[in-house]
Amino acid sequence: MSFRDDERAQAIQIGAVLLFAVLIIAFSLFQAFVVPNQNEQVEANHLQTVAGDMQDLRNSIVSVPKTGEGRSVGIALGTSYPARLVALNPPPPGGRLRTVGTGEEAINLTVANARATDEETNDYWTGANQTRYSGAIGYTPDYSEFTDPPTIGYDTTALFRQFDDASLWTSGQQLVDGRKITLVAIEGSYDRRSSQSVSLDLEALSASQTDVAITNETDENVTIQFASMRNASDWRSLLRDSDQFVDQSGYVVSVDGTPLAEESFDLVSIEFEQSETYTLRMAKVGVGTNTESESARYITDIAGDGGSMQEKSERSVVVEARDKFNNPVSGVELFASVESGPENGSLANSTVNTDEDGRAEFRYLAEDIAGQASRNIRINVSLDGQPTSAFDPRGPENVSVTVTVQNTDGSGLDTGGGNGTGAYVVDWVSSQSPVKCPNELDEVCTFDASQSSTGAVTMGTDPIAQGATVEYALNDTSIVSLSRSTGVTDSNGKNSTEFQALDNGFVKAYTSSGSSGDTLVLEVINALGLIYNGDAAAVDGDDTPNPDRAGGVEFSVTNEYGSAVTIDSITIDPVNDNIVELSDDLLNSPNPQDVEVYIAADTDAYTDYGGGVAIPADGLTVDVGEGGRYNSGTEAVINAGNSATISFYEFYVASGGSGNTQNQNMTGEQLNITITYTVDGTQVTEEFTFTA
Repeated sequence: MSFRDDERAQAIQIGAVLLFAVLIIAFSLFQAFVVPNQNEQVEANHLQTVAGDMQDLRNSIVSVPKTGEGRSVGIALGTSYPARLVALNPPPPGGRLRTVGTGEEAINLTVANARATDEETNDYWTGANQTRYSGAIGYTPDYSEFTDPPTIGYDTTALFRQFDDASLWTSGQQLVDGRKITLVAIEGSYDRRSSQSVSLDLEALSASQTDVAITNETDENVTIQFASMRNASDWRSLLRDSDQFVDQSGYVVSVDGTPLAEESFDLVSIEFEQSETYTLRMAKVGVGTNTESESARYITDIAGDGGSMQEKSERSVVVEARDKFNNPVSGVELFASVESGPENGSLANSTVNTDEDGRAEFRYLAEDIAGQASRNIRINVSLDGQPTSAFDPRGPENVSVTVTVQNTDGSGLDTGGGNGTGAYVVDWVSSQSPVKCPNELDEVCTFDASQSSTGAVTMGTDPIAQGATVEYALNDTSIVSLSRSTGVTDSNGKNSTEFQALDNGFVKAYTSSGSSGDTLVLEVINALGLIYNGDAAAVDGDDTPNPDRAGGVEFSVTNEYGSAVTIDSITIDPVNDNIVELSDDLLNSPNPQDVEVYIAADTDAYTDYGGGVAIPADGLTVDVGEGGRYNSGTEAVINAGNSATISFYEFYVASGGSGNTQNQNMTGEQLNITITYTVDGTQVTEEFTFTA
């Protein structure tokens, strides 16, 4: 029997080779395309994670001037790829977090032409340039697949992403907010490259809630100069987005800049409007190594200056030691003495270490005086040892406090041969909540505006002077306002006045009668207001000729007072002068889309003009709930802590002459809004500008 050639074994071998080849090709394709794509997605997701971590870092830094405390922030510098059975991964992706420019002298913050309004603090803030070193923080990813990922940077209270050919702000700024200026310096050295998460410790090297009121020196503008990784054009856009320019609702006049020799930095200069008072708050945050706490640079008076007292009595004089960031320094030894002279009295303590609030209290003991109705006594306090005859009260390290001692028994006075009683002494004697004063109002009183927007204090005379004319005054009317500036003492020799909280900060309140007077120092905290919530939007109403146009505008406000707010009027002033009319038709029942002005609050109010109303060049003022053809007849009331939605329907522009108008899409249009309201019997005005 013969056998033919059998090739079946060869066919099996060829099939096995082909199958192996297919597997190799499939694996190669998986390794070349699928693995990189999956890893790229992992890297993209990580970038979003670290962007959130950097946002937390930014928020922690800018919170230091508010809280006075540092904290730790976790940042995921890298991540890991998914585990694979056969395919290969590149090394785990990581990143580099580092401080930038903190070791360069040219990278700094400078406040120019700023003079403190307080007569003692302006010994230090004289208008001369004040420079503080600072820097930025940057994160650079190191990815295998994600092509050209951006660097994420923190710079002068703002966060941004830097690409090869563009940059993008990813947060707002807290450098400028109206007349509030906040400067946060970064100090230290940190450089870490890793694929793991790290904990970055932020140390509050100098921080408090101290604000210094400043204004421009002579004819110069208050100016902030700072080194930034973003140029002036970028900052100009960011500030305009937050309505900080004078042609919006802010006080910024110009933003200019020049490149610095240091790579990636520009010197940005922001100028502010003249003849305004600004509040300056500063802080220094330490990152990594090479950080240093601040020492005391100047002292300022807090309580006691300008006060009046009886002879043979005791009075407290309080001063505060501050560093170059205007923040209190504890544990500083201060020295004091009474200006030499007969019957000038003495100090119970001539050397005091500042407490945790940076304050030192000296107790002045007045002697019996004769031959004068009163005598002004000067108490000198210094950082640099016991004051001598060469003491200069104008030096920043020195403070001179003056108290008036009254000759209450009339000794040595010519009283016409009778038994004269001599002069009476004026003192602040009591307070009403939410004003809290320790030690008979000799020390700093606290005015907590979150409890109520108003408080009251009472002055008195000793001995009792009934029917005496009393005068009141403030050194800073931007912090509180007085209900009145004069009064008459009652049968107990007393008179009271009320205060309305306007802003946080320190203010001196003066009372005087006859030849005597007293000073009360108030620290206002938790000053609140009727706050715009930043949510303005152009919306479409029921205007049937153009139902697809967003011709209306809605926004909301929140009452942060501890009392109800009643809205008295609203002024609507479009920046676009071509917007000349506000018109909508009242239908069967009033609702926000059917009337010109509607406030949806705890008590609603509306005004409808039945055919529209012209908007004057200087804006339309509406007494909400009154006027027009139809109105609610009620005032808009917003209870404490609640919000209200305010609606305008709809805006028209001139079209085609002869008084013709057409509905205007309000998207992108700016409106200047003025709201006048009453809280606790005091009328207050809030102004803001928004883009719908």
